[in-house]
Amino acid sequence: MSPGSLRLHVPEPSARPGQDTDFSYLHLSRAGEVRRPAVDGPAVDTADLAYTLVRVLDDDGRAVGPWAPQIAADRLRHGLRSMMKTRAYDARMLIAQRQKKISFYMQCLGEEAVAVAHALALAPGDMCFPTYRQQGLLLARDDVSMVEMMCQLLSNERDPMKGRQLPVMYSSREHGFFSISGNLATQFVQAVGWAMASAMKRDTKIAAGWIGDGSTAESDFHAALVFASTYKAPVVLNIVNN
Repeated sequence: MSPGSLRLHVPEPSARPGQDTDFSYLHLSRAGEVRRPAVDGPAVDTADLAYTLVRVLDDDGRAVGPWAPQIAADRLRHGLRSMMKTRAYDARMLIAQRQKKISFYMQCLGEEAVAVAHALALAPGDMCFPTYRQQGLLLARDDVSMVEMMCQLLSNERDPMKGRQLPVMYSSREHGFFSISGNLATQFVQAVGWAMASAMKRDTKIAAGWIGDGSTAESDFHAALVFASTYKAPVVLNIVNN
């Protein structure tokens, strides 16, 4: 090969399946070590957070540091109960799908806190644009009927969607839960548009959207970020590594 010629870089994993992987190259911060910038601070003040891991729970399961929320015990118990209810619901509905009682079901196993915490933080009237892994947004609310959610999965006569939606694609206007779509990343542009409309009306309501990490490859993701950052839309955009 002549001097100065180009070479194609083909990345190789540090280990193959069945081999031990070396993670020594990762430098992770200890629990409570990463600083927490002001909520209303400029974006430039958060740039360094993209290169570290914010840890709240230490090795003993205790919440420590500036990111540990100061929440009343009753609120914490409500959140824990909602997460446990979501996991139990998830498990039973997955069994029903495996038994062919329902045609389709998507789990949110391990992601219960992502939805439940948001449900407890958002105010009445705020609008959620979820994926099919945010069942906890509904199950965390005491006035949501779990029976109706099951009926939607079964598409029976008590299905509030009247059979017009696939199972797990819930919708609830009264609870600020926008109709779920199976198309990737549509939730983000819809959330940003709704938030822009709320701001134009001088309202106080915000929007929140969710997508999986794979959906960041979609053009909707980038379009949503451009509009949200340009117009400073009152929206919370969540990317979940599922």
